[in-house]
Amino acid sequence: MKTVFIRLVMISVIGLVLLAPLAAQAEDGEAVALADVVLVLERISSQLEEQEEPDTESTGITINMGGGPRFDVRQFLDIGTMNSYLATRGKYEDFGGWLYPFVNSGGGTSRFNIGENLQLGWNAWGGGFSSLGHRVANTVDTIDQDSDGYDDYYSYASYGIQVNDFLLQYKIKLARQLYVGLGGLVGLASESFSIQQNQRSFVESAVSSITGSSDWSRSLLDTGAYLTLQFQPDPYRDFFKISLNGGFDYPIALGDWMPSAGVHKDIAAPPAAFRAMSWHVGLGLDFNL
Repeated sequence: MKTVFIRLVMISVIGLVLLAPLAAQAEDGEAVALADVVLVLERISSQLEEQEEPDTESTGITINMGGGPRFDVRQFLDIGTMNSYLATRGKYEDFGGWLYPFVNSGGGTSRFNIGENLQLGWNAWGGGFSSLGHRVANTVDTIDQDSDGYDDYYSYASYGIQVNDFLLQYKIKLARQLYVGLGGLVGLASESFSIQQNQRSFVESAVSSITGSSDWSRSLLDTGAYLTLQFQPDPYRDFFKISLNGGFDYPIALGDWMPSAGVHKDIAAPPAAFRAMSWHVGLGLDFNL
């Protein structure tokens, strides 16, 4: 409103300056056409608009970076296959098949925002299950004084997985503060199975999966897709968004289960048919720099 007012004042002042000599000429008997005055004022207004109006056309594609933690609940759909194998290794409770944030899993994303719609980046998550029980007493390092067929000492059976994916996401704006995105994932993963007497938590299981110190390990090609709904609390700043995510992962085995050094040759490997496919849903905190 201020700009319009100032422009009108300037046009009026300039118009008066221009009309003064014209009025003097009219008194001398020369006729002045009203159309000429209007044409002069229109040219002045057009020049003012060109000076004040910013160039709204973008000269290139903007690129910035974002990402944040993910708090997903995840269910493994083929956990029954692993539990059947677990029953042959000792007296253990079944793995539950559910991963929970802050309990036995964690993850997050980092992304490059290319323009308003396209995002490229990385997605990483990991977790595992752990079960307390007794091993079958069929190896040299077990003790079965009560002859019940199981090791007299407690041990932990554990399964762990670690995933690192490349992601491609296309996002569109539904409303001023609401966005929806569809993404695809592809990357590498590793999974492991161990029975260790010094195992105390799933954290050690995840570390074992990464470092390769587990009894059995296998490499995977991870594939997946997801849908995300993002809400921007501040309508004028996109620094922070809250997202609701849901999707599906389908890892594909790249080889056989490989034993670590020290695993007895008579111990059966985990089932080759086991697939760590899972669906997940959860919240995310997205920060844009």
